[in-house]
Amino acid sequence: MTGFHFRFRLIWLFYTLTVAGLVFAYAVAPHPQRDRDAVATQRHLNRLVNELYLYERHIGEFPTSQQGLAALLTAPVGLSDRTRWHGPYERTGPPIDAWSRPFNYERQDYGFRVWSNGPDGRFGTDDDLEYVRDARRIQPTPVD
Repeated sequence: MTGFHFRFRLIWLFYTLTVAGLVFAYAVAPHPQRDRDAVATQRHLNRLVNELYLYERHIGEFPTSQQGLAALLTAPVGLSDRTRWHGPYERTGPPIDAWSRPFNYERQDYGFRVWSNGPDGRFGTDDDLEYVRDARRIQPTPVD
């Protein structure tokens, strides 16, 4: 093998390893925009939870699943004492996550659940962000 062929193969090997390394680094490296979107969605989710607790404090119960998060924007239909509703609790309009999809809400027997389907937009995957309030898990504080 001549010196030219050896140098050519050495340069080709270096080039191939560099390209493979760049592809691998991109695939494995954290994506800052995705992380920022997840943080922004988690903050909005926390704010929604606080607004739901405030709603419950004023109205006496959490919104039904049928009312959903729209109950944070308009007074519930059939509310006997309209002075109890101090909304709108959500001032930016219908709540959407960082991926421009609406948050999901479900009233449960012992609380509620609010979630975002995450960046992939599919329910039940690992990237979902959620808050579950289950009153059965809350232990009363003992009084001395």
